[in-house]
Amino acid sequence: MKKFLSLVLAMLLVLSMVGGALAEEKMTIKWLAALAPLEDDSWGEKAFEETFGVDVQIKRAESEDERAVIYASGDIPDYINMGNSLNAVANLVDQGILRPVTLDMIKENMPEYYAMCTALDPDFFTYGMVDGEIYAVPRYSATSAPLVGTIRADWLRKLNLAVPTTVEELTEAFTQFTFGDPDGNGVDDTYALTAGGGSTTSDWQRIYFPSIFGIYNVNPYYWTENENGELEFGFVSEGSRKALTLLADWYKKGLIDPEFVTTELRTSGTDVASKFCSGKVGYMDCLGFDDYEWDNDGHVSAKWVANSPEWQAFFSSTTDTKVLYQYDTTSDFSEALEAVGPYYINMNPVKDEEGNTGSYPLEGNVGAYLCFGATADDAKVAKIMQILNQEATDEETYMLHFGPEGIQYLKTEDGTRVFNPEYTNLPEYHPQGQILGVGWCLYPMYFSNPDLLTAVAGDRYVQRYDRVLPMFRAFPSFDNKLKASLPAAIEYPEATTTFVSNNIVKLVRGDISMDDWDKVVEDWMNNGGRELTEQANEWYATVK
Repeated sequence: MKKFLSLVLAMLLVLSMVGGALAEEKMTIKWLAALAPLEDDSWGEKAFEETFGVDVQIKRAESEDERAVIYASGDIPDYINMGNSLNAVANLVDQGILRPVTLDMIKENMPEYYAMCTALDPDFFTYGMVDGEIYAVPRYSATSAPLVGTIRADWLRKLNLAVPTTVEELTEAFTQFTFGDPDGNGVDDTYALTAGGGSTTSDWQRIYFPSIFGIYNVNPYYWTENENGELEFGFVSEGSRKALTLLADWYKKGLIDPEFVTTELRTSGTDVASKFCSGKVGYMDCLGFDDYEWDNDGHVSAKWVANSPEWQAFFSSTTDTKVLYQYDTTSDFSEALEAVGPYYINMNPVKDEEGNTGSYPLEGNVGAYLCFGATADDAKVAKIMQILNQEATDEETYMLHFGPEGIQYLKTEDGTRVFNPEYTNLPEYHPQGQILGVGWCLYPMYFSNPDLLTAVAGDRYVQRYDRVLPMFRAFPSFDNKLKASLPAAIEYPEATTTFVSNNIVKLVRGDISMDDWDKVVEDWMNNGGRELTEQANEWYATVK
């Protein structure tokens, strides 16, 4: 008996040691992405660790400067979400911050995601290549849509103005927005428009007046095809010269908010949408389609409702989702919306001075570049890829982006998930999910799978995907013709980022005269632009 007990005790000791060893072997992943949970040990963090059997260490950095501090410390994250700038990826490659992966690694560890993406776009995984190697797993964007100009309908009504259809009408509206007292307080304290120049972001195409450049069918950060069939960088195009001439004139006349250089692009505090919704400016153009839908949760919609007693009353009047989500965005005046309260109009692009119809920049099918730190070994990269694959293709895992049942979504009697209309009134509510620790940081594969867009179903998502998204996609648009990283982008990372933004600011404010435009273009050409243009066209010749 003693021998038996000794044997049992020995076995228990061995099992305890094995269990302890297994616990010690739990993989730690250092994770860097925007919109991190506000506090450690959030619901989202715990769910992530339990679901994937890892210990996640979230690195908090919301700006490029904060990220640079992390990189400089030598504590390189294993996973780095680089947003949607491949040039930013190339810059970190040049610094030795990122490691490459192979297509075979993606196929092996992300088989369902690989099959889905290549079925939608056979070239999709080439979009994450830098200098011939894959340095990023592109995140597929199943909801790509144009960045649309949006105007306050209540100000137009107050000033007896129609929705502008030409640049001349737009200028008149902007003049009245600034000097016509559209808010009726008797003080000249409003402006026509602002921009998100205070944000250091990879979303460069959103920052500075994208719809105004769109009047001339360019975006300063996109490559477009010119009349000779060659690629031309947007900033140095004739279209940009015209747009900047217009913007400089507006600024000189006082129509543009002087804080356009420091205002944030998108935050939970004061940003472009805050100024628009609170009546500081009457026009904006820097956010996506789902921020405008009338759901009291999209970034613009939520801030608009917060500033409108009439809309607050509407959204608190009922829990009937057919009533709450009945209203669509509009490209003209709407009697239905006007019956509720002040509203905004998502405009058609206006015509330029010569009568040519403008268009809006289309954000393409790459929503973000998901990268791996140089110190991450193959096993860790494989695990991260498996996590991303599961988040993108397994419905129950995909649902972690929304948090636990009963907060952001509910289940009906038949098991259908529907949006909780009371969500915005709950203490857990945060527009980016940072209180619960859900949302984009740990669960970046949201919107990446067309088949899961309605994993949460019901009237709110019929509004979003069946009505609002098609409307936005119907606006005239153009995309970035360059789908690859250029070797010169590593040597000249500022040529397509800060050189552009700095000079836009100087030209708009008049620090540099538009009479010196040719000098600015030549400066760009002499500081990497010439090499970038040559390489862009060498690549373009292989895919035309």
